[in-house]
Amino acid sequence: MKRLFLFLLSFFVIFFSLLFSETVEYSNYFKKIQSLPLTGEILWESPQLSVVIEPEKSVEFKVFSNNDGYWNLRIDYQVLSNEFFPPELSVEINEQFPFLEAQSITLTQYWQYETYDFPKNRYGDEMVPSQRTTDVPISYVLQDSTKIYRHPLWFKLKRGENKIKLTLKSGKIKLLKVSFERPKSLETYKLKINSESSKNNVGIEKIIKIDAEKPYLKSDNSINSQALRDVVISPYDTYRLLLNAFGGSNWAYPGQSVIYKFKVDEEGYYKVALKYKQDLKPNSVSFRTIKIDGKVLFKELEYAKFSYTSNWEIETLKYDTNNHSEILFYFDKGEHTIELVVNASIYQDVLLGLSEIMNYINNLALKVKYITGGKSNRNVEWEIRDYFPNIDSDLKKVIDKLEKIKADIKKIN
Repeated sequence: MKRLFLFLLSFFVIFFSLLFSETVEYSNYFKKIQSLPLTGEILWESPQLSVVIEPEKSVEFKVFSNNDGYWNLRIDYQVLSNEFFPPELSVEINEQFPFLEAQSITLTQYWQYETYDFPKNRYGDEMVPSQRTTDVPISYVLQDSTKIYRHPLWFKLKRGENKIKLTLKSGKIKLLKVSFERPKSLETYKLKINSESSKNNVGIEKIIKIDAEKPYLKSDNSINSQALRDVVISPYDTYRLLLNAFGGSNWAYPGQSVIYKFKVDEEGYYKVALKYKQDLKPNSVSFRTIKIDGKVLFKELEYAKFSYTSNWEIETLKYDTNNHSEILFYFDKGEHTIELVVNASIYQDVLLGLSEIMNYINNLALKVKYITGGKSNRNVEWEIRDYFPNIDSDLKKVIDKLEKIKADIKKIN
């Protein structure tokens, strides 16, 4: 009986704390930001750390700001747990959660194949090898779980001293560094190369081939190499299934990424070409963010387009798709990485607009249900405008918003 009483007491405490809390969802919090400060500056960064954090353990920092403002929070860490789900943490600023999502923010973790010598079944077909989480250092700017926003989460810091508290909710990590910063607006490829001093091109024609079925790291254990029986991709065998591609229908969720490592023997300029097939979204475009050595170098790489095609195509990254102008990447001698990230944030305004419409419809339905008592009676008539005098204008706004969303989707695709 005592346990039941304590359980009910804790339940009501949590329920009423949420009911009367002033904490809002991030979508409403985001609306308050007048303009995004894309200045590229760093407000504060901690010294190099080596702090192991376990669930429900916290670390605290004091950050001074000269003015009220919005900042992104970057965390450098290593994942020490070997769990299916990535670690989660909460962020409190001045003893409050700035928005509901700050109570549980998912970090990213990477998976790695244990071998590239792919195992075979009794028929000689190659199978996806075992995989494990890796403790490679990760530098991650906190994002919302949906990954639909163009920029990471914005945290408001007041003028003066701010108390920051990070609490790990699940997993186990080693904290390496914490910083508050702002992203910088990406320059276009043309502006970037014109502003930099030109490097001497080595002038040697060199091809570096990367096998898609052998990723260095991947952000999800559900996205894997595939064995496709198609003669136009390699490796291929008439009688056996060989792993020869990566991704497919599982590699479609915002934020999922794959990283490839490659070695450059001769420094100089290189083009990047990807062999792909996108036959899962008819008449639609899939978008990937391309990172070279962990960075998005140009604006054109933020939303690299992969159009619908039922055939295998070779797409060379371009800065002007109309003139087929290809991007030249300068690589020094040594090891480099290229990362492809599923990016749906180009639909940010579309998705937020649809969310607002659904909230309006749901609230209207609840009010109608309240008035009618939740019962349907053909013998009872009631005039909806008597209860909702602005419903005509409200529904007209919904229709106009849907028309704009339709036009935006058409423009994107």
